[in-house]
Amino acid sequence: MKHRLDVLFILSFFLVSCGIRLNTHNPAPDTLTPQLGVTDSPPLPTATVLPTSTPLPDFGMLLSAVFLKDDQFLDVYPEAGVKSTPVAQFAPQTMGINATGKRQFIDEKIWLEINLPQGGSGWVDGDFITPTIQPTEFCNDHDLNLAFSGMLNSIKSRDEIAFVNFISPIHGLHIKYLWQNPEVKVDVAENFSNLFTENKSYDWGSDQSINQSVQGSFSSIILPALDPVLEDSITICNALDQGIAADWTSGFIEWPSEYLNLNYLTLYKPATEENALNWRTWAFGLEKINHQYYLTVLVQYKWDY
Repeated sequence: MKHRLDVLFILSFFLVSCGIRLNTHNPAPDTLTPQLGVTDSPPLPTATVLPTSTPLPDFGMLLSAVFLKDDQFLDVYPEAGVKSTPVAQFAPQTMGINATGKRQFIDEKIWLEINLPQGGSGWVDGDFITPTIQPTEFCNDHDLNLAFSGMLNSIKSRDEIAFVNFISPIHGLHIKYLWQNPEVKVDVAENFSNLFTENKSYDWGSDQSINQSVQGSFSSIILPALDPVLEDSITICNALDQGIAADWTSGFIEWPSEYLNLNYLTLYKPATEENALNWRTWAFGLEKINHQYYLTVLVQYKWDY
């Protein structure tokens, strides 16, 4: 009997010691001031399903709103998992939201507790939150170069397993075949098992250069479009370079507003001497979760008229 009690004690201690506990220690600079709004917000996109039996992801202690259109707001609720009347709203591109470090996983969603500028606290939906990383810190981060190199190598070698491991486990992969086009959302990592080989067709929007809409699978449309920039390209941090403008009407290209709080790297492939229109840029939107960089956005820019 005593031997059995000893075993039960050891087993109980082991289970308790495996509880979820994360250290979040990313000090918040005092130069960012969140902006609050009080306007009604249109419905937000469908929530992401997070497959996890591991400790909840570490977003750090300084957060930014993301994946919200200009007419939407980041709602703050009094309780996690309960979408009641918001106690506050942040503007869609707010940076510098201070986290308390508390997180909950409720109904297949991550919720994060934040401090409100006017005092008190509330909870926000993790689908619309990303860690805040200053552009200079991002561009000079040695870990970024290693992660980006790994991402590109996985695409070049068509190593599906390696590529999937670089996709954000929180936000999945948001793709714009052209920067003006609607976004195509490919959900979280458990659904990527056949990303390079599946035949599931997506509507990627229109392409004026071929005067038709683009439809097809990730493997038949996006992978071939990525290939030209994987060799002999110029890598640029948080900036877009281009040949002749990708937008005939306005004459400029831009990083989409719903991604403004994501840092990004671009691969710019200049045009050839024979064809001044034959240039291309792909932008890779990245976020750092659990101290690791993940890919969450892909946006293409090219001459399309």
